[in-house]
Amino acid sequence: MNKSNQVLLFRPEIDDDNHVLSVMCSDGKERKCKLSLLGAYEQMNLANSLKDAFYSGARVTFKALDNWSADRWFVDIEVEENTDNRCRILYHTKSVLDWHKDLYSKAIKYAGMKYHFKGKGIKMQIAFVDDIPNHKAEVTGLCRIFPSKIKNNEHQYTVFIKEQEFVVDVLDTIFHELRHVQQYVEGVLSHDELWKGQDYEHLPYIDLPYEIDARETAAKMVPKFQEWLKNSSK
Repeated sequence: MNKSNQVLLFRPEIDDDNHVLSVMCSDGKERKCKLSLLGAYEQMNLANSLKDAFYSGARVTFKALDNWSADRWFVDIEVEENTDNRCRILYHTKSVLDWHKDLYSKAIKYAGMKYHFKGKGIKMQIAFVDDIPNHKAEVTGLCRIFPSKIKNNEHQYTVFIKEQEFVVDVLDTIFHELRHVQQYVEGVLSHDELWKGQDYEHLPYIDLPYEIDARETAAKMVPKFQEWLKNSSK
């Protein structure tokens, strides 16, 4: 089995006509996967893992079948973990200013303290983007976790935050999405979106109990964070 560790450069797109997924890598090579070799669930996991690797900047190992070269064709990947950093913040948008980055970093740190993330075995990648991948323009945040990413009882999350016109709205989204992380960690929200063991998927998005909880919590966290900032600067 051939291997090649490379940094993913471009977000992968699926060519529906040829049923091939193409990935441009940092070594200048284009690697492809024939999706017909994979089941529907494997295809979904592969595409999601590649997108997460792109947004996180993680290095990946491409795996090929038999005598195939992983420099050209692959059927699976392994994302290398960054063991030195429990929370990675990425900026895939040019509209975030330096003082925004400083503010958002402090908001993430504050959320980690208030949501009691320390010692919970959490690894996160938080990406600030112009648009949330595969979602409508009005969606401002997303928290994702995949069963294949749960290793050694460590919870690994990718959080997307959309850059918005008003900084206070971005702060609200940060506290909202990280509240979802807390819900997962505490077990009140399961990975198949059961809230306290109950299925509420028949309800509209706005009425889902875990969304209500995240909205109400974020609304309280923003002014508390602003007050904390004011006091810490004295």
